[in-house]
Amino acid sequence: MSAAKNYLELSLHEFLNDAAGKSPTPGGGSVAALTGALAVSMARMVLAYTVGKRRFAEHDTDLRKATDEFARAGEMFEQLMAEDMAAYERFAAAQQSEDEEEQQHALATAAAVPLEMAAVADVFSTRMNEIKAMVNPNLYSDLRVAAILAAAAAEAAAVNVRINLNALQDSTQAGQLCQQLNELLRRVQTNREQIVAYEPSR
Repeated sequence: MSAAKNYLELSLHEFLNDAAGKSPTPGGGSVAALTGALAVSMARMVLAYTVGKRRFAEHDTDLRKATDEFARAGEMFEQLMAEDMAAYERFAAAQQSEDEEEQQHALATAAAVPLEMAAVADVFSTRMNEIKAMVNPNLYSDLRVAAILAAAAAEAAAVNVRINLNALQDSTQAGQLCQQLNELLRRVQTNREQIVAYEPSR
């Protein structure tokens, strides 16, 4: 369907059907953002079963701060899901025109949105890594799931970043953004590995 649809107000079933349909949106970028949002939801659930419990009282301030930070990360992924669809529609419209400058601007936007997804995944996974020893160990498997999904979101977003950067005429800008992307992915992957490998004491 189109960016005019607000999937946050519709059923998951409708999103999945539209993503499977013969339409470019929602596509890979939107799915990457949704994956990131699901990662955040898992981490927030872990914190919901941790905050306020006597066993974890010494970390209460930090965990409550992380709860707020994760809520904002989820909101950002939700916003980026819509922005990705809008960016694609701008790009598609630009391709139909003869305005080369607009085409390049549309390409830059189409790269910038998924790049922001990778950046959010980086900040989010870094924060998860920082608090991994503070959370309820009974929910730690869900934190691992969150880390795996965050990395998947970043990798999926990176596919769209790269394909759009390849078409940018400004090779210097493209190279800088590609370098930035690679550094984000490196950190997200490191966080994923460390969170998954960690064994909490019970």
